Amino acid sequence: VAPGPAASAAAAETARGSPTLAAETAAARKMAGLLRGRTIPDASLLFMRQTWLRVLALAYDAGGEQGPAWREALGTLEDLVWSVEAKADAAARARLRGLIPDLLRRLDAGMVYASIAADERRAVRDALLAQHRELLQEPGK
Repeated sequence: VAPGPAASAAAAETARGSPTLAAETAAARKMAGLLRGRTIPDASLLFMRQTWLRVLALAYDAGGEQGPAWREALGTLEDLVWSVEAKADAAARARLRGLIPDLLRRLDAGMVYASIAADERRAVRDALLAQHRELLQEPGK
């Protein structure tokens, strides 16, 4: 019998290990700079500071700030931050509508990379979709 998803996730976690202190520090510093002065919903902020910080730190350990994993994780964070901020006009809402499918795919891939359980990944996706639905509504409607 082949191991199930939980066993595979546990094996990946063991193989990948925990991020180094240097990676956690670099990820936290980069995230703090990106979030400074931004208005982010609490649920998204919590996800970023807990789950996505781990993704960033693991990506840093995989190749530093010049590595492809770091660049992908950071780009995803930048898109996520923009995606949960208020949208003032139709052009921004149209951009968000086009961004959502790829953003969700990249978030899921990052969470898989960090060995986040499927039920937690699903909860994140559902919460983010709810936030995006609200942001896609025209103001005053």
